[in-house]
Amino acid sequence: MSWKCDVVTDLAPLYHDGVASKASRKLVKEHLRECPECRAYYKKYSHIKNRKLSYFSFSHNFHNQN
Repeated sequence: MSWKCDVVTDLAPLYHDGVASKASRKLVKEHLRECPECRAYYKKYSHIKNRKLSYFSFSHNFHNQN
């Protein structure tokens, strides 16, 4: 794993949430195009994060209705 891979995995949560700086977004986006391992990592991270958000949203809405 290169230093770029380390940086991209560190920035993945910020990139996913849309709060990374413009320079960081550019670095992550370019690296994800070039690196299949980081692309797979980010895809898995996004899937897990989106599932958790869906669960919490459902749970919150469910509890507020009762």
